[in-house]
Amino acid sequence: KAQYTHLVDPSDGSVEDDLIVWWVAPSRFVVVANAANTALVRDTIGGIDATSLRALIAVQGPKSRELISRLSPEASELSGNEVRSLSLGGSPCVVAGTGYTGEDGVEIDVPADRAAHLFSQLVELGAVPAGLGARDTLRTEAGLPLFGHELGPGISPLAAGLDWVVGWNKESFRGRIPLVRERQHGSAMKLWGLAGYTRRPLRRGSTVHVSSEGSSAGLGSTAGAGSAHRQLDEVTLRSNEPADGSLVGDQGTGNEMTDREIRHEIGVVTSGGFGPSVGTGIGMALLSSNMDVYPGM
Repeated sequence: KAQYTHLVDPSDGSVEDDLIVWWVAPSRFVVVANAANTALVRDTIGGIDATSLRALIAVQGPKSRELISRLSPEASELSGNEVRSLSLGGSPCVVAGTGYTGEDGVEIDVPADRAAHLFSQLVELGAVPAGLGARDTLRTEAGLPLFGHELGPGISPLAAGLDWVVGWNKESFRGRIPLVRERQHGSAMKLWGLAGYTRRPLRRGSTVHVSSEGSSAGLGSTAGAGSAHRQLDEVTLRSNEPADGSLVGDQGTGNEMTDREIRHEIGVVTSGGFGPSVGTGIGMALLSSNMDVYPGM
């Protein structure tokens, strides 16, 4: 089976890396880490660094199962968390029904010296090569976090909305004390998905602001949540680049917010771009938990 999990900092519960662990044999596990964190993960949990010996090919999309079935009917039938050792096109592989695109598909762990051959076979069968840019667009549309953006130092699984990753029933695990404390008292920031009104892409690093005085600019609008909360009428984004004029914001409804009208900075965009599936700018942002923000905003 396959399991998504986090390696957390024992001092503050922030995410040091997010991992996919494949259980391939009774006493053998394949840990898929972010490349930049390979040494940290190996030093923390042990094991053998097989990065130079293996390659990972992801076959994703609505037609992925049909395509894979031409190399291995068994591989095309894997469930979302199932892992099996199979032969694909003459290459010994470990195949899992996992992915990082929000689409159906499989991931293939193949010996590095067989990877180019298998890749060519997949292309000959009709697979279209796609790079990390396409991967990033897909995972952003699906709301999947990326280490270094939505996960990393100072960002816990709870802040990222991934508290389901934590094995709360376990008596002891790395980072349990700070995570339990945060669960009891709440996270200072929370991750939200954003969608713009226009095709203009949202940009990572833009700050998110709200106005409480009914100004007519914004990324989105919301009604108040009752007399106990200050009503937040509009949201706008402000680029980190200096603005010499009065206009600020990457998204708006036609009448942009001025510097004097900005009332509160509530967070920052962690990932952004254009969402082809929805036809507007999209992104994710870490927003203050103290502000009255909620889905539909």
